[in-house]
Amino acid sequence: QAFDEYDATDINSGSVQIPVEADDLPETSTVAEGDEVASRNAQGISKVTVNTEKYMAEAEITREAIEDSILGEIERQVEAHRNSLMEALDGAAYDELDAGITRSAVGDDSGAMDYDTVVDAMTALESDGYTPDLLIVSAQSKGDLLKSDEFTRASDMGDEVVMNGQFGEVAGIPVAVSNVGDLGEGEGFIVDTTQFGVEVVRSEAEAREYEEESEDQLVVQIRTRRGFKALRGDAAAKITA
Repeated sequence: QAFDEYDATDINSGSVQIPVEADDLPETSTVAEGDEVASRNAQGISKVTVNTEKYMAEAEITREAIEDSILGEIERQVEAHRNSLMEALDGAAYDELDAGITRSAVGDDSGAMDYDTVVDAMTALESDGYTPDLLIVSAQSKGDLLKSDEFTRASDMGDEVVMNGQFGEVAGIPVAVSNVGDLGEGEGFIVDTTQFGVEVVRSEAEAREYEEESEDQLVVQIRTRRGFKALRGDAAAKITA
């Protein structure tokens, strides 16, 4: 969720060039008749290479397991391996997010996530022209926020409702809990997801089945090709409350 998705399904290459605008584009100014526009030859665009990788999970299901199963064994295997694949993608995204941040962490290392620290992190990003739109926290930090009066639950009735991995918001920013990585007590990330980086999708996640007659079994595969790349390291901050 921390990366802006980039559709590369029609590009015949495992590497994708992503155009990135420079932070110091020429400012708009008034120009007298006949005068030149300042920096008119400056392109202000660079290209960053994002390499994609294939993620794949595979299950071998014997004919006996299929015939003897009360519930749909194939459906169970597909769902379990799809979850495994999604966890692997989340792990890759987490690693790129954690390594790609270039600004200093925000917080006092008190060990508890609180409203004031979230606001400080939000202010740090907004002061540099970013619009943070996602807060990712550890399980422990989630517990801290759920006890806070400033936290708004996802449900108007006060019950936690998980939608798109988000369980509420703080200071108007949606909050999601991370199930990968090593975020600890009082830790999290605040991100401007439209500016920080890209998730290049070379092929969508898909499942396929085929039979291995010699083994009398069915093979189920789930695979996708994706790559994650941080583009603007100061468009996110780590919180160490």
